[in-house]
Amino acid sequence: MNLDPLGNLLESTLQYQKLRACLNSKQFKHTVQIIPTALPFALSKLWKDFNNYTLVITPSVEDAQRLYEQLLFWNQDDLKILHFPDIESLPFEHQVPDMHITYQRLHTLSCLINSPKSPLLIISSISAIAHTTLDKNLFEISTNIIQKGEKIDVQKTLDMWRRTGYKFESVVSAPGTVSTRGGIIDIFPVGDSFPARIELMGNEIDSLRLFDPSTQISTKLIDHLIVCPSNEILPGMLNDNQLNKLISQLDLSNCNTESQIRLSEELTQLSNSQEVENISFYSGMFNNSYFNNKQLRKKAFL
Repeated sequence: MNLDPLGNLLESTLQYQKLRACLNSKQFKHTVQIIPTALPFALSKLWKDFNNYTLVITPSVEDAQRLYEQLLFWNQDDLKILHFPDIESLPFEHQVPDMHITYQRLHTLSCLINSPKSPLLIISSISAIAHTTLDKNLFEISTNIIQKGEKIDVQKTLDMWRRTGYKFESVVSAPGTVSTRGGIIDIFPVGDSFPARIELMGNEIDSLRLFDPSTQISTKLIDHLIVCPSNEILPGMLNDNQLNKLISQLDLSNCNTESQIRLSEELTQLSNSQEVENISFYSGMFNNSYFNNKQLRKKAFL
C-alpha cells in the first residue's frame, strides 16, 4: 500500500510534529500512546522521515511477528524491513534448532553489516535479543564476498564454508548447502532467495549466476555474492588448540552421570570437527566475549 498520501496527512498534525521534535531532542526517553492499528503506519512514517537504522522491540514473540507482517503490508514488502526472530529454546536446553529461524536471524545480521547505506527497520522481541549470537568481529571474519574475475584458493574457500556451518551435498536445493563438481561450485547462501553457481577457469571465477533449485537451470548473471555464516555457533572457526583449551576449562562434576556421558560425547565430537545436532545448547560457551580480544582472535585463526 502506498503510504505517501496518508503520510502527508499525518505529517500535518500537531501531535506528529511534537513527536518528531521530541525524538530529535537530546532526551533519551519518551512515552507515546498510539492505538494498535495505527502503530505500523506511524512506525513506517517515522522510519522514513528520520532515514536511520531503527530497532523496534516488542514484549512478545507473537507481537513481533504480527508487527513485522503488518509493516511489510504497509510498505509493499520493502526488503529493508527485517525480522530478528526468537530461537524458541531456553538456555542450556537440549533441543534441535529450527534452521529456518536461525537463517532468518543470520540474514538480518548480515544485512546490518553489509548494507551500511540502507537504513534498516528491524523488528524483534525481548526474548529474541536476549539470546547470544555471533560476535560482530567473528561474523565479519566468517563472511565471504565472492566477485566475478577474482582468483580464489578453492580448497581454503570450501574449508571456510564448512567451518562456518555449510553442509556439502550432492545437489544444492536448500539454504546452507554446497555442492562441487569439476570446475563448478554451487552454494545456497543463507538469506538469499536463490542459490548461486560459481564457474571456475582454473582458480579464477569465470562467471557467477543464480539458478532455480528445482530445475537446476541458471536464471541470472550476477557480479558478486555475499556468503554469510550458516550457523550462529561456529566452533569450527577455532583451531584445535583453542577449542581443546576451551573444552578443558569446563567442569562437569556437578552433572549427573547420564549428563556427563552425553556432554563428554558431544564435546569429543566438537573437538574432532564433527557436527553436533543440538549445537544451540553450547551457545553460551562459544558466543561470548572471546573474539573481542584481538590477540585471541588472531591466534584462533592461525
